[in-house]
Amino acid sequence: MKKVVVLILGVLLLWGLLACSTSKGSLLEKSAERERKDSKVRNPKEDKETWPTEDYYHDFYDKYDKDDADHHEIEVRVRREREKEGTTRPTSRTTGLMITTTPWGVRVYLGDKYLGTTPLLLEGSTRLKLIGRHELTLSINGYYSKKVWIEYSGATASFHFAVDRISGFLQFVDVPPHAEIKFGSSWSPVGRRYELAVGSQSFRIRAFGFQEGSIAVDIQEGRTTVLPIDLKETDFTISNLEADKPAFHPRNSGLLGSVRIRFRVSGPGSGRAVIVDSRNRIVMSHSFSTFTTGEQGFNWDGRDQQGVPVPDGTYTVRIQAEGTRGEKRKSAEINLKIDSSMAPRFRSLWSGSAGLLYAPTPEILPSGKFQVSSGILVHASSGADEPIVRIPVNFAMRAGLADLLELDTSIGGNIAFSSDMLYLPWFVTAAFKASLLRIPGNLALATSAQIKLTYRSVHTDTLANSCGLSLGLPAAINWGSFSLLFSPELIFSPYTVSYDPDEILELDLYGWLYGRAGLLLDVHPFSFGASLTLRTLPFNEGLGLDLPFQTALEAHWQFFKSHGRSRFLSLYLAGEFEAVDSYYLLGGVGLGILN
Repeated sequence: MKKVVVLILGVLLLWGLLACSTSKGSLLEKSAERERKDSKVRNPKEDKETWPTEDYYHDFYDKYDKDDADHHEIEVRVRREREKEGTTRPTSRTTGLMITTTPWGVRVYLGDKYLGTTPLLLEGSTRLKLIGRHELTLSINGYYSKKVWIEYSGATASFHFAVDRISGFLQFVDVPPHAEIKFGSSWSPVGRRYELAVGSQSFRIRAFGFQEGSIAVDIQEGRTTVLPIDLKETDFTISNLEADKPAFHPRNSGLLGSVRIRFRVSGPGSGRAVIVDSRNRIVMSHSFSTFTTGEQGFNWDGRDQQGVPVPDGTYTVRIQAEGTRGEKRKSAEINLKIDSSMAPRFRSLWSGSAGLLYAPTPEILPSGKFQVSSGILVHASSGADEPIVRIPVNFAMRAGLADLLELDTSIGGNIAFSSDMLYLPWFVTAAFKASLLRIPGNLALATSAQIKLTYRSVHTDTLANSCGLSLGLPAAINWGSFSLLFSPELIFSPYTVSYDPDEILELDLYGWLYGRAGLLLDVHPFSFGASLTLRTLPFNEGLGLDLPFQTALEAHWQFFKSHGRSRFLSLYLAGEFEAVDSYYLLGGVGLGILN
């Protein structure tokens, strides 16, 4: 089996390299020309700040007779017209005096005149009055007033000053172990001296094994207030027992195949966790040493005491513990589900929805889990009148929002350039996918509903991710490691798809159908896929297929796993085909992380 996998990877890599220089016919040229026309073209030769040639002045030719004026005269007249319209670049530089302080919000005075609060930008007549050497007064409540000198020449300048807080100190004594104090919204250890603003201060204090309390104290300027801590011991309790996921599958990779069980105890003690099946038989147990902190927990990988994955079903987690002062034993329990149908895998996100390159899958990531990936494809051709290079790139994320809901997002572009031009068609897409139906078995069926919103800056359809709102029904028939994917997709868009660079496109409401299909093989740590997509003509043009169609091969390899995160390397080979003598191929690689 390993030899077969290595052979397939080698063939894909070789084919991808060949794709970088393979094309036939005019499809590539038409695609590049259409995208160049739709994009904002930047010519590196015209980057310098020079006045353009006659194309720039054509709006003014009806005012001037070219036969009676040379190019220089036209340029002078156009410059004057541009100046009247206010379209020339500003030549003056704004000057001012900036005053900043630590902290912000300090009041600034010049003698008895109030100038404002920091950060303060002084311009105009106020700035001119400060030319020379002047004394400023800085004032803010709770801080010492401060006098500072500035010497200002009139040009752009900035000054920064720090003012000192009026403060005292607080020191705790007779503190329980691991006690914490809360100033504002954060908890801090109490074993040090705190500098605080003068006046009445109130805060909360807590320690493991004691009841949380509140304390008020009066802080005096420049003095250290010593405060003893007197907290009452608390009764031993167990609370907040929970798992980070309600269901999981032990054969998944990383933390997807395990569950973290957490709970909280109120004080010192010891205890034990047991996991039992539906017949109340113990399948796993875990003992806790003496509790020294409130937060407790352990991981379960869905295996029994012998390390064998337990069968599908519902399991009960019971926590039994008692305090060190001999209180009555406390207990709590929750239920977990082992579900072998939960097998999330690394998937492509090029077409805006997780799956294969051109066919989405109906699977949903568990809540709180995510995938991040990026990829790059390349096509370089020298068969046209001039060399053409097109480099699609993307960055995508996939996240489980709930047990049956997933969000897929992607942003990218198609970097393209020839001998003297660079243009960047780009896209952004977001898709929500919700599980509809799952029928387990040797021949399993799964379906989901998908809504996707995409924007593209050009009218071509590279990687089958058209601009507009689309509604789809991804489905899969699973047989062991093999999956047959199919997905009908209805799209509504204000733009139609076009590969004709001479076609004049109008803004309107268009609708058409996609037919997407694929074949997927998952053999951990590898997965392989082949996918195909066909597009119909817009509904207002009647029935029929709208060429080109698109197809792709891909392979993914989990090459590294640590701390619950799997790293993946991907290989892609994609192509668009219009006819036997008109097509092009793209080959590339990608990297990703599945948490």
